[in-house]
Amino acid sequence: MRASIRYRLLLIGFMAWMSFCLLMGGFSADFNEFIRQTWLVSGAIGMIACIGLGNLLFVENRRSADLIRDYEIQALTDPLTNLPNRRAFDGNLTALIEDEQKKKKPCNDRSIFLAILDVDHFKPINDTKGHPTGDRVLRFVAQTIYSSIPDKCVAARLGGDEFGIVFVDVSPDWVAGSLKSIKALIEKDSLQRKDLVPTTISVGLTNLNSSDSYDSIYDRVDRALYLAKSEGRNSITFR
Repeated sequence: MRASIRYRLLLIGFMAWMSFCLLMGGFSADFNEFIRQTWLVSGAIGMIACIGLGNLLFVENRRSADLIRDYEIQALTDPLTNLPNRRAFDGNLTALIEDEQKKKKPCNDRSIFLAILDVDHFKPINDTKGHPTGDRVLRFVAQTIYSSIPDKCVAARLGGDEFGIVFVDVSPDWVAGSLKSIKALIEKDSLQRKDLVPTTISVGLTNLNSSDSYDSIYDRVDRALYLAKSEGRNSITFR
């Protein structure tokens, strides 16, 4: 696409130069009136054409840029919940880890936490109530999470009935309170809404250490989530 735009710009530039030469020749050349008028008219038409083509190229380039941006957004967004998807979430988490590693100092200055939330008994919901109900549950959980965290934190649907949150620049007490609030809201509101079924979540939570890699922090939070589910679900476990 960039090569095509470059060639078009070269063509427009060449046409503009030729049109300019025709105009200058029409004004200054010692020819008869007919030739002078022909050169002037040809140069003027060429200049107008160059302006029109330039505008068309600008509009086309703008539309192409908008399309590329839309495709990039779609590639990083979960279509069901409109939350960022696993790819976007992992990219954000990896960037945070790399940023902390570059600082070569403890991460306690920023207090970064990773939480994985899993909808309890989601497969039976799909099997007994149908996929439309399951989709409504996922959208409800996503909206509850999204509306409960500040803008600087990132929430995403990681796939299936699993969601992730990266908490940045918050205290441990605030994280614990926020997750308890999210868990309570999901349980309470799902009981009150007729279009849903009673829903609870299990949560695994860990914090980013200065020695962490992407794999190590994910392994730790996965083990925390496993403990939360194995100990009865509807709970929050920190490791």
